[in-house]
Amino acid sequence: MHRVSELKPETRLALLLLEEVALRGGSAKLRFLKTYRYLVFWLGRDYACYFIERLREGGYIDVEGEKVRLRVQVSPSLSYSRLVRLAEETVKELYVTGSRLPRSRHE
Repeated sequence: MHRVSELKPETRLALLLLEEVALRGGSAKLRFLKTYRYLVFWLGRDYACYFIERLREGGYIDVEGEKVRLRVQVSPSLSYSRLVRLAEETVKELYVTGSRLPRSRHE
């Protein structure tokens, strides 16, 4: 199994977001998820919505309005403070590398 730090930034963020929801009991409002808020702040609301939509399409989460619920069982491997720190570092890494929505890369 890969360590979280060895994964691609997008994959790492997805895992961190799923773990954060798991730490919050399996469901939470998006606005209360630090990982989601970092995505919105650093990469924009469009990127954050695209990211959440990809997780929904993959069958990992259900989205009902502003509420997110896990569809798969996730066992958190990090403490909440470590998870938030890694999420912040990862989002900043994506920001610095100029990560944008996939469709804008091909235009």
